[in-house]
Amino acid sequence: MANSDNPNGFRPVQYLSGAPYTGAHNKYKAGENLFMGDLVELTGADGDGYAVVARSEAGDVHAGVVVGWDAVPSGNGSASLENLYCASGGVVYIADQPDLLFEAQQDNTNIVDATIGLNAEVVVAAGSTTTGKSNMEVDSDTADTTNTLSLQLVRFVDREDNDRTAANSRLIVKINLHQRANGATGI
Repeated sequence: MANSDNPNGFRPVQYLSGAPYTGAHNKYKAGENLFMGDLVELTGADGDGYAVVARSEAGDVHAGVVVGWDAVPSGNGSASLENLYCASGGVVYIADQPDLLFEAQQDNTNIVDATIGLNAEVVVAAGSTTTGKSNMEVDSDTADTTNTLSLQLVRFVDREDNDRTAANSRLIVKINLHQRANGATGI
């Protein structure tokens, strides 16, 4: 069975302890347009007491993943709230616990059973203003023992619609380089 090619960033699913993810997040300011599932890094602070985050690049130390944002009226006089993504300067919600696990898609078929437990990098792509979703995914070409890679490969998603032997399979990963972990450098 072929997996659908549907990169949508990183989605928190549970904690390393096995406890379910229940929506916990902290508020930050968006330093650029951000999309649901984007990995972000701390980039500074604004004048209102918020830390500022921007979309992470491959090799960055990450602060967490976008899980929502403050709704802002559309500006056209209607009462509807039409935010498909968090615009630069908006308040963004980040799942920022270092022990969170995330579901993400790998970009081809190089991550196999033997590479689970290794580390890998992230593929960074612009988010979709149509869907509001991130287009980030796991860079399966980079699976290695190198401890400076962004992600740790925990396991394959165990679901009937996920063929781990086919391209674009879904994985559970942990942020390996986290700005909120002990010993990590700040901004």
